[in-house]
Amino acid sequence: MVGLKAKLEKSSRAHEYDWALVQKEKFTKILAQWSLYASAQELFAYLLSRADYEFNQFILPKLEELAPEEINVLFDQRIVRPTVSECAGPVIRISHSVAMGMIYWLAEQCFIRWHK
Repeated sequence: MVGLKAKLEKSSRAHEYDWALVQKEKFTKILAQWSLYASAQELFAYLLSRADYEFNQFILPKLEELAPEEINVLFDQRIVRPTVSECAGPVIRISHSVAMGMIYWLAEQCFIRWHK
C-alpha cells in the first residue's frame, strides 16, 4: 500500500488525512531546517529509529485487537510523549504535533501503518 492517504483509508482513519498532512509537513520542515547539522541529523535518525522500534515491538502486534482510540493512546505513550520529553532542550524543541508528524512521515515512508 503506497501513500499516507491510502494507509489511513485502509485503517478507517481517512478523517485524519488533512490533519496528518499538516503535522507531517511540520516535521518535514524541521528536518529540512536542520539538514546541514550532523548532530541534528543524528538526533532525528535516533528518534525515527526509536519510533520504528516502538511501533514494531509494541503497537503493531495490537493493531487487530484494539480500537483506533486505544492505538492512539499507545502512539502517545510509546512514541509522542517520549519524543517530546527527550527534545525539550533549548536548541531543538519537538512539540506533540511535530512528534505526531514524525509518525505520519514514517507511515508515508512505509515504516508505520495502522493496519495489518
